[in-house]
Amino acid sequence: MKLFFTQRSPFARKIRMLARMTDQIGGIEEIETAVRDPNAPVLPYNPTGKVPTLVLDNGTGLSESLLITAYLEERGGPRALNGTGDPRWAAFAFD
Repeated sequence: MKLFFTQRSPFARKIRMLARMTDQIGGIEEIETAVRDPNAPVLPYNPTGKVPTLVLDNGTGLSESLLITAYLEERGGPRALNGTGDPRWAAFAFD
């Protein structure tokens, strides 16, 4: 997988931390990109250029942090974000 990110994006930081916390970072190539750059390496995978963008091994691109979080959590098992049920959904909430 490939994860496109910028250092300034708090959403990308969340994804990068989750990948590390769930021991999935070894299977993810992190690629720093720029936003609003017509030559940004993320553009072939996400024409909007938004980060984070996670490109799966089959070429599918996921571009919203909530969607990427859910994907990594499913791959990482229930330990990823506080298990299941209400604690899981509380972990997704923004306070």
